Amino acid sequence: MTKLPRPLLLTVVLGCAPPAPASSPDPAPTEGVLEVRVPEGALVYVDDELAGVVPFAAAVQAGRREVLVFDEGHAEGYHLLRIVEGRRTILEAQLLPSAQRVAAWSLLATGGAGIAAGTVFGAVASAKIQQGDASGSIDTLTLGAGLAGGLGAASFVVGGALFIFDTPTLPDAPRSREGAGRVGLQLGPGGLLLRGEL
Repeated sequence: MTKLPRPLLLTVVLGCAPPAPASSPDPAPTEGVLEVRVPEGALVYVDDELAGVVPFAAAVQAGRREVLVFDEGHAEGYHLLRIVEGRRTILEAQLLPSAQRVAAWSLLATGGAGIAAGTVFGAVASAKIQQGDASGSIDTLTLGAGLAGGLGAASFVVGGALFIFDTPTLPDAPRSREGAGRVGLQLGPGGLLLRGEL
């Protein structure tokens, strides 16, 4: 199986504080509490094992832990955290849309615009025909209506398929640190995000 590098993502650790009373798990002497704050329903893996579903707060072995936050339609978010014995570590992970989800939304929007343009061209051609206009512009408008509507419908169908089948899968085996030093770009809110493993 191919070993995939772990990208480092923007991670905001709000800090370490004593565990919250009552509703939080009490950590054992060699444990701390990990709380993950992302949209509900996201899966949380600690050291490549499913630890729970958000809302998530659980006792975790103290030390360096690899945390994966995973939600459908979003890029995997790997975070390297240090869990402090007897303390609460809060992770606010930023889940970015997957590249496939961005492409799906773009194609759906483009398809909708193409269908609308085709409808407008068709309506104008129809109005000219009803007025008895025999100019060559009717053929151009009809051709434009067919092309815009057809390409728009095709874009809409492909975008819908990408959206429906955007279900990322988790790796079967633990990831290794092999291949460190790889860097890549990912589309994020407001621009590009530089991702990499150092």
